[in-house]
Amino acid sequence: MKVLILLTLGLTLSFYAHASNTVVVGDVNFGIERPNALNALNSSMDDIGGILKRFKPIGAQIKNLKVTGNVLQFRVVKNILMSANIKAIVEVEKQNASCPINSAASYKVLMDLRESDNIVSSNIETLTIDVCARETEVDQLVINGKGVIFKASTYSNNIGGQMVSGMADQVPAIAEAIRAQIMSLP
Repeated sequence: MKVLILLTLGLTLSFYAHASNTVVVGDVNFGIERPNALNALNSSMDDIGGILKRFKPIGAQIKNLKVTGNVLQFRVVKNILMSANIKAIVEVEKQNASCPINSAASYKVLMDLRESDNIVSSNIETLTIDVCARETEVDQLVINGKGVIFKASTYSNNIGGQMVSGMADQVPAIAEAIRAQIMSLP
């Protein structure tokens, strides 16, 4: 009986520790109306470099923005005491299990932040953004999704909250870069 109670308690504590390692940080919601909208979305998501070149970070002063292939780098200056170099290695996964089963297209954008300055990487490992597309009419898409941050094992409540807030600001900026890339295609 004692073993069963301890095992149950251990599983419960493990579940709560795991669940608190993620933070939902924002929604992605926009529409696309253009010829061949679904093909344009698929082509855009295959060209992560094109999306990153359209990315305009939000929420702080940005310096030295650089895109090389699927690597995004910039320096963010929040105030006189807070600045950091961000290096995000960005990948796109097709067939996102987080999207509804009837999605016309589904993707997960993964931004690995572990090569950023220590103040970032010790608090955040990854930012993911779900991109779920639904066709509403011919040549019309509605894109929905959410941003999720995966905290690092060394997450600090003091600095970590500021890092999460700063990265949460980037979810709409990435969504806008995706939208702009889709609309820019011929």
